[in-house]
Amino acid sequence: MQHTTTEPTLMTYITAAALGLMLASSPLAARAEPEPLRLEALNLSVSQRQQIRDIRQTRRETTLDNREALRQEREALRELMASDRDRAELLSQFEQLQSLRLDHERAIFETMLDIREILTPAQRQQLADITAERRAERRSELGTAPD
Repeated sequence: MQHTTTEPTLMTYITAAALGLMLASSPLAARAEPEPLRLEALNLSVSQRQQIRDIRQTRRETTLDNREALRQEREALRELMASDRDRAELLSQFEQLQSLRLDHERAIFETMLDIREILTPAQRQQLADITAERRAERRSELGTAPD
């Protein structure tokens, strides 16, 4: 039986709620915005601290814009899921959201690379050790196995 009315059905609400729960409780949502890395333990020089501060300041506005665009695309997907739109339109919206996520993650990674270039080899190793410790702590908190 084909449903042609534009009013949402109970199944539409259930589907939208399920999608919302999936998006909110996914491992990606839990790690979407990791805690900023604290670089104090690296004994940075005054010059290094200033360069890192400049990099972060330059990227901050772009990051905020990216987060807002991601929020809007997630909301658009939720609205589409609650509608009677076809599969192709939903997939298209999902792909737009994924593209924005990738752009956002790339910008974050490029910021990390810019900061990495400022560090000495010893500081890079220290940073790798700190990062490994944080990863182990998060896995312990989540109850997941190490790599």
